[in-house]
Amino acid sequence: MNEINKLTVVDLDGTLIRENSHLKIINDYYKNSLSLIYKVWAKLSPISFQNYIDLKIKSIPEDFIYSEKFTYRENLINYVQKTIAEGDRLIILSNSPTIILNKVSKEIGIKCYHTGIGKKSEFVSNNFHYKYLEVFTDSLYDSDLIRMADKAFIITEKKEEFKEFENVIFFDERTTL
Repeated sequence: MNEINKLTVVDLDGTLIRENSHLKIINDYYKNSLSLIYKVWAKLSPISFQNYIDLKIKSIPEDFIYSEKFTYRENLINYVQKTIAEGDRLIILSNSPTIILNKVSKEIGIKCYHTGIGKKSEFVSNNFHYKYLEVFTDSLYDSDLIRMADKAFIITEKKEEFKEFENVIFFDERTTL
């Protein structure tokens, strides 16, 4: 494994894409929004809920999924393009279903990798050797990755949830890098 000078890891849902891609697709296809019961289920048992929505996605036609329009964060897209142009390595890691990752990869031209909830640090450690790691995320489910990062950019309104981390910079629409 060759050493990478700088590795940038970007989360997909709520980070590079403003919304949760799989929930958007499910809501648009079934023409409803997930109820409070689903939101509670997602908080109490995220892996079980993830398995459920993965099954729902599999029942949706592929052409519908590929026709969905996501809202990307323009300032983060610009940073992603700049990072790649400078020769640094950038990957997108997500627990989104593979079909969604393939769609995003095709749209923005960056390899997306699937990993389980709370497994991103394991994926990075097993697949990359780097000198410097920066992370972009919106979720405490990525706390394993935040801990190992030299710098972590967090997209959230709930800044107090990330107070334990010393390497955090909060990122929003006004942030330029």
